[in-house]
Amino acid sequence: MLLVLVLSVGCNFNIFDNDEKIDELGWKKTSMPSNLKGIWKTNNVQFIELTSKKIILDNREWILMSVYKKDDEIRLEGQSGIQHKAYYCKNIHDDTMELSIGEIEFSSYDSKMAPRDEWIELSK
Repeated sequence: MLLVLVLSVGCNFNIFDNDEKIDELGWKKTSMPSNLKGIWKTNNVQFIELTSKKIILDNREWILMSVYKKDDEIRLEGQSGIQHKAYYCKNIHDDTMELSIGEIEFSSYDSKMAPRDEWIELSK
């Protein structure tokens, strides 16, 4: 009886929840870094635009679903219709960064597991 009471009380206080919000791949949920927001270019041509709510790439809008951090990388998860894409950013400074994109998939989990493209150097 006491065990049932303890488990019942413990569950009501969410002691089993992941308070750190770390996903199955070890990435911690975070907010969008302000220095990532803006228009990023390669060879002085717009490549991608990042805001706190969306990602625009090749004239296609992706809703920014979540932002995660692991070591020195940020992973942005975007959704457009039923498709998902993972965007990886590293070596982030106010006016430069490197970007790699996971393939388009039909689930958020698959986009995180998809192989990345090569790293592209971008500037503002």
